[in-house]
Amino acid sequence: NTHYTNASYELAGKYFQETLYNAKLKGDSTHIFDAYLAIFWNEMAQSNKIEAASYIDTLLMFYEKIPEKKYFILNAQAVYYEAIENYAKALEYTKEQFSLLSAQKDILDYSNILYNISFKYLKLNQLDSAMVYGQIAIDAIFDEKNQGNYLLYENVANIAELQNNLMVANNYRQKAFEIFEKSVSDRLDTQIMEMEKKYDLSEAENIALKSRQSTLYFAIFALLLMLLLGILFIIN
Repeated sequence: NTHYTNASYELAGKYFQETLYNAKLKGDSTHIFDAYLAIFWNEMAQSNKIEAASYIDTLLMFYEKIPEKKYFILNAQAVYYEAIENYAKALEYTKEQFSLLSAQKDILDYSNILYNISFKYLKLNQLDSAMVYGQIAIDAIFDEKNQGNYLLYENVANIAELQNNLMVANNYRQKAFEIFEKSVSDRLDTQIMEMEKKYDLSEAENIALKSRQSTLYFAIFALLLMLLLGILFIIN
């Protein structure tokens, strides 16, 4: 996962394959599924769509075997079909995925999947449906501080523009810009704080270094003084 996150996909692939091998040795179907899913996303990240398609087929073998994984299988299918520009299929799987959201206790923010539905309707040129889901996505925003929220407003602005509703498009685009501007400002503030912490740490390290140097100089001076007194004592 560390290699995958840092875009070292070739190395990530090797470790995921080793994970799969060990999961099969254990015979744990959940771990086997998770390994296959990780390999699928690793192939998608490299735009290896043919290889990714073969793993989609493998994941489907777990559809009834592990019911709690249906949501993740549908998500993989939706992303794959969107990547190959089959938006009708992608929409079908995304809507089915949305129907399973209530069972996903760890997912509280529904806005992202509603946005995905809206975007797919937009690609299919079904603007009314795209607008409905786009606005519901905005209403469903769970985390107001999420830096990606501007995309939801921009999506509705694009739809309104295609509907020749320029006033609505302008309002939503302005809101999108405000959220984006704030997210940039927040990121800069975070970076400045990190730099300040590093500076404070450097100052503390400098103080500690000076203190150690002072102690060292004092110890050397004390040692030389003791040697001098010893010599004087011997001479005396």
